[in-house]
Amino acid sequence: MAVVLLAGVCVTKADDALSAAKQAEIKTALTGVSLTEAVKSSAVLVAGTSTSERSLVTVAVLREVAHTHVTALPKVVAAIARSTPDMAGVAASEAARLHPEEAVSIARMASQVAPGQAGSIVESVLFYSPTSFREVGEAAINAAPSQARAILNAVAVNNLDLKPYFDNALAGNAVVSPAAAKDVLRHATLISKGVAKHLSVDLAGAQVAQNNSAYGYAKPLNTSGLNLNLPAQVNSGSPAFLPPPVFTAPATPVPSTPIVSGPSSTSAEQSGGRKYSAP
Repeated sequence: MAVVLLAGVCVTKADDALSAAKQAEIKTALTGVSLTEAVKSSAVLVAGTSTSERSLVTVAVLREVAHTHVTALPKVVAAIARSTPDMAGVAASEAARLHPEEAVSIARMASQVAPGQAGSIVESVLFYSPTSFREVGEAAINAAPSQARAILNAVAVNNLDLKPYFDNALAGNAVVSPAAAKDVLRHATLISKGVAKHLSVDLAGAQVAQNNSAYGYAKPLNTSGLNLNLPAQVNSGSPAFLPPPVFTAPATPVPSTPIVSGPSSTSAEQSGGRKYSAP
């Protein structure tokens, strides 16, 4: 959260705090250059700046790139994260603010080159794109699988409604496998959409509990005609602690009375409800 707050301060003060000479240097280096050159120059500008100005320069660089190469922001963030890892979170935050549509790409590319900063990167990106937590989280986990637990913690920071669920899932689990972390994100998505309520998961791999009115095990969740069956016991040796949920449509009701086709052979009543005497 400190990284995000720092980035927010930089967003409002970057232009004012930087000297005119530094602003001119950034503009000259990034104006009228190719996309490839913009990515390379961005990383050089940040890496060559003093520690005291590094955050401000990172924000200013991303702003300048956004004017001419907005789609290159994920690559610029990745280049900065590679050359100056401690600026990965600041760069990711500003890029997500400028171009939230690229939140997933920003998280994936930055986490891949600076895996140790994956948690900070995800937290920074989701500050501006909180509803895409599953996509952003899974992209970061794929890029930095060893940081799965840190990534889940970062997701929880920007989703306070789901934080109790994440805290419960992570309790007592110092190491979380990538597969288990993705399952947590999938179930958190179900909770956020109202398909499941208060789903509690133990990552140790043994119990899956669901409390609707009271805690119980293997109790089906029935909402809007959907039946979500959660097993009480799962194989702890499985790479994923819980198999993907299976949704089944409600059964088609059977007609209560038989349907008879065609007129009765013994009735004298014809179409229209009229009766005719025999000739």
